[in-house]
Amino acid sequence: MRDTGLEWDLSSVTYSDRDLDGYPIVQQEAYGGEGGAPLPLQHQYGSYSRPHDPAPGNDGREGWCTLWVAKDGSTHIGLLGYDPRFLGLIPLPPKGSSMNYAAFKDGEKWRASFAFISGDTGTYQYYLPVGDSALAVTYGTDANGHATIDLRHPDGSTITMFKGKTVLKCPNGKTYIQVSDDGIVLKGPITQMGGLSTPGGVSLTYDAAFQQLLTVIEKTLDGMIVGTGTAFKNAFETALLGQGLVGTGTTVTKGL
Repeated sequence: MRDTGLEWDLSSVTYSDRDLDGYPIVQQEAYGGEGGAPLPLQHQYGSYSRPHDPAPGNDGREGWCTLWVAKDGSTHIGLLGYDPRFLGLIPLPPKGSSMNYAAFKDGEKWRASFAFISGDTGTYQYYLPVGDSALAVTYGTDANGHATIDLRHPDGSTITMFKGKTVLKCPNGKTYIQVSDDGIVLKGPITQMGGLSTPGGVSLTYDAAFQQLLTVIEKTLDGMIVGTGTAFKNAFETALLGQGLVGTGTTVTKGL
């Protein structure tokens, strides 16, 4: 291997920004007479990150991101290392996994969101802590190796796509809608006011709150797989009529 003549030093980041030309720069900790002028910061292709400034971690001790400094005469460049303050905020993934994370301040406490691909199953998950719960989006396989997509809101609401069916559940799990090739299963109280016409020729009428709910569901599903949101809405309306849950002239309300 060719000797590049580079010297390496392990330091820490005290400040980060971009220079007047828009290139990322960092300030290294000054010690032993070094420091001073900002260093150009290098990144792996296709990836970009910016460290937090030095500050106490959740244990109360001052912390910072480490910095590798490559030196070639008077030319110095920086490569980010890791930040010991935040490693405890993310899970240890299985061997062979890949993870990206970002730390953020929630009040006086540091927290971290992350996205990782499992080295065990290839499953992808994005996780964002919110209050005492979390928002999570998972694309992967179940215990039988079948593909699944799972969207979980911090309040407990879920939309899950299994092999052959999609299930929408309320926060406590007692009310749900299941759509499959065999039909639609509805569980929970249904409130109707007025009349309802068939989807074959005339659109159904919803009150404002229920219309907003259906729109959110439709857009969320379409965002995962194009066309599934519209298919869900059509199947849902057909089920309401076909199972005699509502009749002509009905206005469906959010009590469903």
